[in-house]
Amino acid sequence: MLFLLKKIKFYTSPYFPIRYLMLRDIKYINKKYLLKGKALDVGCGEKPFKKEFCIINEYIGIDFKGFSTNKDLNREKPDFYFSSSYLNDLRLPFKSESFENVFSFQVLEHHKNYTKLLEEMIRVAKSSGNIMITAPFLYPLHEIPNDFQRITPFGIMQELKKYNVEITEIIKEGSLFTTFSMLMNESLNQFASKNNFYYFLSIFIFLPLLIFQYISLTLDKFIKIESVFCNYLILIRKK
Repeated sequence: MLFLLKKIKFYTSPYFPIRYLMLRDIKYINKKYLLKGKALDVGCGEKPFKKEFCIINEYIGIDFKGFSTNKDLNREKPDFYFSSSYLNDLRLPFKSESFENVFSFQVLEHHKNYTKLLEEMIRVAKSSGNIMITAPFLYPLHEIPNDFQRITPFGIMQELKKYNVEITEIIKEGSLFTTFSMLMNESLNQFASKNNFYYFLSIFIFLPLLIFQYISLTLDKFIKIESVFCNYLILIRKK
């Protein structure tokens, strides 16, 4: 019963397109590269993607206490919490070359110094280790006021030139219609949050938008604009 409710929640979420695309691409990366060993999930929250890495033998997550409320009892809490000193030195509390895999899912836009976060993720990754990052591109403000930037894949590629790494994969997620769907859904969320009357009206508006979410995923396959996408995934290998 609980599994069914979670499935219904996933497929009727106003954020379904981006969550579906992320899950699809994470599964693709894991299947293609068979990620194994020890993994660190930076900004892990409730570790929503942990179950996708079945051959990783140790999956460790770190996050801030205030951003890691365990709302779903079937999901896990972080193994570590950032200390107050992290806000000053921005240094991950792990030794260099400690992990075969380092992940960061939808975190870069919330970090005040994302270049330092990239540096630290590379530092704690082992040689020949993998660093996987997902980040939004054309996406509304969220988790206000802790939303600081949007970074293009080219911006990250330029930053990575400083380090002894190579980019293995860049996957753009969504295109024109999916991006439009996400913008419309976020607008509806803000509309619904005004008061109870607006919330009641939004229930009737949401159904056609929900249908459009599914249509948008199909339309993007036929009409794909390379410069328009809502999210992306980058896989990096440390040399």
